[in-house]
Amino acid sequence: MTMSTPGSGAASPEAPAPNSIPQLRFTQSLDEVRPELPSLLKDDLLQPNLDPQAAVTTVLGCVPKILVYRGQVLEELPRFEIRHLDRLETYALALGSADAHYHAASTPSEPVQELAEQLIKIRDLLLSDITALANRNMLNGDRLKGLNGTQGYRNVAFDVLALCAMLRENWTTVAGKTGVQVAELDSAEQHADRLVTAVGRREQGQTAVTEAADTRQRVFTLFIRSYEEVRRAITYLRWHEDDVDRIAPSLYANRGSRRKTDIEPEPAAPSPAVSPATPAAPAPAAPPVAPGLPGGNPLID
Repeated sequence: MTMSTPGSGAASPEAPAPNSIPQLRFTQSLDEVRPELPSLLKDDLLQPNLDPQAAVTTVLGCVPKILVYRGQVLEELPRFEIRHLDRLETYALALGSADAHYHAASTPSEPVQELAEQLIKIRDLLLSDITALANRNMLNGDRLKGLNGTQGYRNVAFDVLALCAMLRENWTTVAGKTGVQVAELDSAEQHADRLVTAVGRREQGQTAVTEAADTRQRVFTLFIRSYEEVRRAITYLRWHEDDVDRIAPSLYANRGSRRKTDIEPEPAAPSPAVSPATPAAPAPAAPPVAPGLPGGNPLID
């Protein structure tokens, strides 16, 4: 098959110009793609079985080379859905944004365990000081019976808030008679606030993670489908040159992808059938040799 040079032949629609605002185009592309996501059926979604960031980087680097063949695709492959090529960069950018959102949702905003350990130390210090003050009848220690204990992040945080409240309510009485300073109370309450907020966000965050994962999977499906369609088109156009991997490399390079030269050759046309030959007539049997003569049977008298 004779291939025309890229871009030759009949005039074709202009290729979409690359986005011009790099710092915003990832987010903008995801927003642009969102209306397409609900139409994808759950059973048709592809699992993100490769590194999305690496795939996005590869494809964004290939888009300029791929766009060179847009005119040739339109001319020689009229049934090809050109939207796969035209939307490829947008899908790649959208996947980059969706993947970033997924990782952001999956990463705790606060180090919950570290905050809890710090707050337990603060709780123990405040409890020690308040117990000493209660023993001197400088405040009512009965409220200490209502503390939750150190089992559970919320319990620790709300205990610290309660202890801080006890000191603040009795500050005119205990000021100067305890080692605790007002700045320490402020810091303790801030730590408690951070822990309660972090725990709440973590509990509610699973919903955000699930939603982000679903969005990423849907965008990944659009991205892979379009790239594979584009790659098939380039493979067809560049069959004899055998350089598709230079233009649109496989994203599964180490997963059994085969070059054209590795594909089994087409089977040769079958040879014409040969009519079976007519069996030759059996040769007449030689006359028997008399016993005792050369060639005769020595066992017969």
